[in-house]
Order: sequence, then structure tokens, then C-alpha cells
Amino acid sequence: MTDDLHLVVMAGGSGTRFWPKSTSGRPKQLLAFGREPATLLARTLARLDGLAGHRVIVTTRALADALRAEAPGVEILAEPEGRNTAPYVYWAARAVDAKDPRGDGGDAGGSPHRASRAGHLCSRRTG
Repeated sequence: MTDDLHLVVMAGGSGTRFWPKSTSGRPKQLLAFGREPATLLARTLARLDGLAGHRVIVTTRALADALRAEAPGVEILAEPEGRNTAPYVYWAARAVDAKDPRGDGGDAGGSPHRASRAGHLCSRRTG
């Protein structure tokens, strides 16, 4: 594990892609698919477990409480307002940099950043 890395997972979807299974109150990152009972968010966090010392989920204000319940012990940042992916990533980078005592105070230029979404299903193929 790298203690000086911040792992930021984007989980702010609005629940429209898998309607009617997903809704605005329960978007795809809070749904389980396949044989596993774990949600997409839980599976994403499990895949990334041990890679970084600090884990952060960025979401909407409306989903913050549900994600806190789904991912106890992971910091939840609720974006001030929805503005699509690029502003979302920029805002998250600034928020993480501002909280990091080794950071640059939040200008989002002091450390490299990599974005990952919680709404992807990854599985191993066999055979």
C-alpha cells in the first residue's frame, strides 16, 4: 500500500442508465449485478483495496448518506452541484489536495491524479 496516495472513486450517477432497475435514489453504483451480492461500489472498492492509504468517494449530496452506509470508513465528499465529469474530477482533486498536509493547498497541480468510476463491472474470463 502507498500511504501517500489518495484513491478517489467517482460515484455520483443519477440512476438513468439502468432504469427501471436503477433510480435517482438507488443508482447503478448501489446495485448488485451478477452472482455476487456486492454492489458495484463495494466491488470497485474491493478491487482497489490496498493500493492507497486514503480512499475518498465523490458523489452528490443526495447520495452521500447512502454511500456512507455502503462504504463505512471511506471518506465521502459531496460535490456542491452537478457539473459533469471534468468539473467533478477537478473539484475532487482540489478537495483532496486542500486536505493533504503535503499538498499544495488545493491548486490541483501539486500531485498527479487518476480518476476511476464506480459504475463499471469487471470480471475475469475463464477458459
